[in-house]
Amino acid sequence: MIDYGAPPADNEIEVTLFGPGYGEAIAVHLGEGNWMLVDSCIDPESKASASGTYLEKIGVDPKQVRSIIATHWHDDHVRGISQLASKHPTAEFSISAVFNDREATAFLAAHSGASSSGLSRGAKELFEVIQGRVNVFAALNRSIVLEATLNGHQVKVTALSPVKAAFAQSIARMAQYMARKDRPINSAPELHPNLEAVTLHIDLGGDAILLGADRGRPRYLWLVSRGCRSMVVG
Repeated sequence: MIDYGAPPADNEIEVTLFGPGYGEAIAVHLGEGNWMLVDSCIDPESKASASGTYLEKIGVDPKQVRSIIATHWHDDHVRGISQLASKHPTAEFSISAVFNDREATAFLAAHSGASSSGLSRGAKELFEVIQGRVNVFAALNRSIVLEATLNGHQVKVTALSPVKAAFAQSIARMAQYMARKDRPINSAPELHPNLEAVTLHIDLGGDAILLGADRGRPRYLWLVSRGCRSMVVG
């Protein structure tokens, strides 16, 4: 059993990367008990969301999670996302703005089990969360994902992608993977380059964190400024 230790202090910024397991995920303590969760991964033993388990073990109240961001639909980034959404109903849920497009939503639905009843993968979870939430925030280049005053500093989380110019190319690629009656669907395809992923910039008022998702290699490119502590769980 993992000993997660004590939670970060109110004035301490923490970035925790979860993996290996199935996928990778990140939890960010923004200050004063406020948390942001990026993507989800499954613990191979408990089959539970790793980041959700971490917050539970260190005593974080579900209402302290301000935002949950699904950077894109790949199974290894959204498996367990429905667990996080259910456990933290007051958190604002954000997805790539590409899925505001009807064709892109149809693509996600096709890989959610609507066309293959036996499918139980990350795309299905993501689709179910989107359908079940009253409000889902669409993250676009320069859109504000979260904004708050914490520890006397203005904290702002900004999406740096996707850009509008990538939409047409993304939709065209998705059209090649629509469901067919003679072809079973086992999981959503991993399209490269990943034009739809949400890159996040966290401005902490003098310090900053950049979370790059799947837009480069390694899978999570994250740059942490001075004054922040980071951990890798897994």
